[in-house]
Amino acid sequence: MAPEAAEERLLALARKAREAILPWIDERASGAIRGQAASGDVTYQIDMVAEEVLARETPALFPGAALFTEDEGLRTFDAWNGQTLVADPIDGSRPTIGGLECSCVSLALAEGGEAATFADVVAAVLVEIRTGKAYAAGRGAGARRLSERGEPLPVILSRNENLSTLFWSFEYCARPVQPLSLVYSELINGSSHKGSCFMWAACTFSIARLLGGQIDAYVDIWQRLARDFPRLGDWSRRMFGKVGGLMPYDMAAAWRIAVEAGCSITDERGRALDGKPLLSHRQEDVFGCVAASNAPLHAQLMECLERGVRDRAASLSHNTPWTREAW
Repeated sequence: MAPEAAEERLLALARKAREAILPWIDERASGAIRGQAASGDVTYQIDMVAEEVLARETPALFPGAALFTEDEGLRTFDAWNGQTLVADPIDGSRPTIGGLECSCVSLALAEGGEAATFADVVAAVLVEIRTGKAYAAGRGAGARRLSERGEPLPVILSRNENLSTLFWSFEYCARPVQPLSLVYSELINGSSHKGSCFMWAACTFSIARLLGGQIDAYVDIWQRLARDFPRLGDWSRRMFGKVGGLMPYDMAAAWRIAVEAGCSITDERGRALDGKPLLSHRQEDVFGCVAASNAPLHAQLMECLERGVRDRAASLSHNTPWTREAW
């Protein structure tokens, strides 16, 4: 299937999922906990609604493709042709339940069978659940931004390279506040007057904001802290039963779209994501992300975050998030 045709089918599927989700977004029942996903995250009622649409519609729209989701992992329907629809039916379940706009249907089509990596994503879409705005990209074909009615909108990447005027977002969901606040403090304090920082609990929504020029960057480096400072990782396992972070399905579509739009996007250590395994719920494949609208800004962010880790190393090494006095 040509990337252009794949994009259109992904858009059609994402819009069907959105239509099923919309009646639930202002209902408190949407937040009823229904179990635990294969990834270890909580499954809400609203997640199940979206998951059912993808399971029902995928075989017709993508014959021979498998489906890989947060809740169910890998599912095949017919003879598998090596293509896989990698989906997060609702990235941003919590803000959706809370009545906010910060959520997307995230779909990526990848080749390569079980060995697929990020580089194998051939087409990707994000559809904002509240607004219906969409973002789409094909491998090597650039990125598109669309209105709810499918009309083209300009892709606008910020040229800002000044950290004091930075508009950016970060993650705290299932991550300890104290150590991250220490590392992020220079960015938060420096941008709080002329810029701003946001916590949306939806990485795809943050990447979408990059394409509209509304923000300059997205940051999530918790995985680095958890691995470099074992006491922090131990705390996370005690608190949540796992060390939180981004799963491949969280970022598969957003990564392809960001790359094709011209953003600078890496993991939490500044490494490329191209070779990262795609069809995985394994803890060792959880990662972080630093994404920026331009390469000079990305370099500045990495330097700032490196200072934050280095300057706070003593506290990060010897304290744990549950000892309030230590911070």
